[in-house]
Amino acid sequence: MCSHTYKYRPFSSGENSINLIDAPGRKKFVKNKMASLFLADHAILVVSASSIEDPLVEDVLIQDLICCRVLGVQKILVIINKLDLFHPHSETVFERLSNELQSLFKRAGCRKSRTNHSSLHIERSKFC
Repeated sequence: MCSHTYKYRPFSSGENSINLIDAPGRKKFVKNKMASLFLADHAILVVSASSIEDPLVEDVLIQDLICCRVLGVQKILVIINKLDLFHPHSETVFERLSNELQSLFKRAGCRKSRTNHSSLHIERSKFC
């Protein structure tokens, strides 16, 4: 049985104060996630390429995006990891999942920023 816990680590970089909050997408961590997002300007969501099409994972992603939108998170970086499981088709899978995430972003009611750049950025994990 895998035990996931909520983790928090603050640090500073120059004039910036950075708080890394690791909260798995589970119901028991929703309060912690909401409290963390309340003060956040930016968020990073890490999504497994092998589970992104799971309806339960999709629901959690939409909930996370809605929380970010409602609580005023300005920018969201989504990292798709475990793409190496799809080698040699990882680029095709990344493009398909990126399009699906953009669709979820719209379904969650997120809009483009005032500068007309999407406030959602999707990237692949570089750690293989």
